[in-house]
Amino acid sequence: MRRISCGSGGAAGEAAKGGGVTEGASTEGTQSRGPEFYVRLCEGISVESGDDGAARIKIPRPDTRFRRFLSFIFRLPGYKILILDETGTEVLSLINGQRSFSDLVRHLVQAHSLDDLQARQSMGAFLNRLSREGIVEMSDSPQEVMPS
Repeated sequence: MRRISCGSGGAAGEAAKGGGVTEGASTEGTQSRGPEFYVRLCEGISVESGDDGAARIKIPRPDTRFRRFLSFIFRLPGYKILILDETGTEVLSLINGQRSFSDLVRHLVQAHSLDDLQARQSMGAFLNRLSREGIVEMSDSPQEVMPS
């Protein structure tokens, strides 16, 4: 299991330079987006809450020939699990397809007393990582929330 942090780590400094996540971002996830985009969970992703309150994200593994071959020899799980820290769990709970990047940044600024640039960098890096892992998708318009 791997842990993902929403803090301002190494990759955060590369994302969102110049005040916006789209300007100078070094990774693909948010680089191609316009000034405003909306974030939602990808299909097939399940989120559980651990005993410590941290989000545990189950990501299905692709079914490939090599994977099927290895499954004859080894017992392989059909998913991988990522565990988020407290702030990452908080941000993930806000992602619903209706909130924009700016809404998420605004929440981070208010909840954790960060300046806007610092919050944009951290949020950009975090969402880029989640996007690369196949956990979230970004779109130019809000997504309809499906009834449960």
